[in-house]
Amino acid sequence: MLLRGQNVLGYNHYADDIVTEFVNRSVANGVSIIRVFDTLNDARNLECAMKATKAAGTHAQGCIVYTISPYHKDSNFVKLAKELVQMGADSVCIKDMAGLLRHYAAEQLVRILKAELPVPIDLHTHCTSGMEDMTYLKAAEAGVDIIDTALSPFAELTSQPCTKALVASLKGGPRDTSIDIVALHDLADHFKKVKYDLIKDFNLNLNIAIDPKVLTFQIPGGMLSNLLNQMKEMGVVGKYPQLLKEMPIVRAELGYPPIVTPTSQIVGSMTVLNVALGRYKLIPSEVKDLVLGKYGRTPAPIDSKIKKNDSRRYSAN
Repeated sequence: MLLRGQNVLGYNHYADDIVTEFVNRSVANGVSIIRVFDTLNDARNLECAMKATKAAGTHAQGCIVYTISPYHKDSNFVKLAKELVQMGADSVCIKDMAGLLRHYAAEQLVRILKAELPVPIDLHTHCTSGMEDMTYLKAAEAGVDIIDTALSPFAELTSQPCTKALVASLKGGPRDTSIDIVALHDLADHFKKVKYDLIKDFNLNLNIAIDPKVLTFQIPGGMLSNLLNQMKEMGVVGKYPQLLKEMPIVRAELGYPPIVTPTSQIVGSMTVLNVALGRYKLIPSEVKDLVLGKYGRTPAPIDSKIKKNDSRRYSAN
């Protein structure tokens, strides 16, 4: 189960007793691994969920939310990883939700973590930028213990790299998985039918393409479609290219938070409103809470003009 630390599965922080009880009930109902992350990589927001998971007797996997900015360096990620191990993490996951982790950067980060930590390292990424198969290969060569993949009907694009492709790539080498690829063929054939049924029954739109521009705007694939729907509802869908340009600017102004739930929604909604109505003409309460520190410590300082909440300072030039 993926648990958003003090957010649990919501969008606001909850009291410690609620976090603990949620974990207890999850484990009692069969959850055997809890992957705990915080949208800002603030260790204070991870501590309660990690302790509750350990006390409940199940596997606690602490997460490093991977992102790119002038304020995110390998040393920051390693520091957080060590704090997670001190909290009792049974394994540490590098969570790359938007497919930003380049292959040589993955190799370097995994080597450092393997040298510094006594627990297994898991790597989770998405194929949004189109380079994640290479990222997994270099991570495997660097000694990563686990990689998250998806069966072929649900793989690639904004999902994970393909399980069968990685098994075949590693076969015969020092990181051979020994997984029966023929059995994977049978599973893939079954879920191919499931996929077609889902597309038909739910009228799913799968018109999604790999886009290396994600390295600039850093919006996870699912969030892109949500933002596009918001713009359609507001009648400004023609301004979508402006959204992609505005997103990294808003992210920098709000302290370079990693773009993952709930900060993906916070930064994304603020960007849509800026494009639709003018810069910071309307500011959602969640943005104000982020500025006030209610979600935790942002990686970089919030822009002082944001704190003054004066939309005149943001008029277009």
